[in-house]
Amino acid sequence: MITSLLYRATRALVSVPAVLLRRETAKDAELLVLRHENAVRRRQLTHPIRSEIVASRRPHRKDAARNYDALIVLARDAFAEHGAEASLEDIARCAGVGIGTL
Repeated sequence: MITSLLYRATRALVSVPAVLLRRETAKDAELLVLRHENAVRRRQLTHPIRSEIVASRRPHRKDAARNYDALIVLARDAFAEHGAEASLEDIARCAGVGIGTL
């Protein structure tokens, strides 16, 4: 058990400099891979995602529902067009809401 804890602690300490020393392109590539894996896993889920469950439980005010619908449409378009480079500030501005609402 102690060996296992020492191994995990050593591995964590060694991985920190490795992450800090990687180039930006390697980090960007890893982010794209992780996002792809996340998208694949979401498609494989047979039950609704937690945010969909919460959203379906409570009704939105009319203005909140309008903002939500606009944000979803604009976010999908922005991420489809720009990928990981899509700006959340731009999405909020185009939807006519503040970044806090997003």
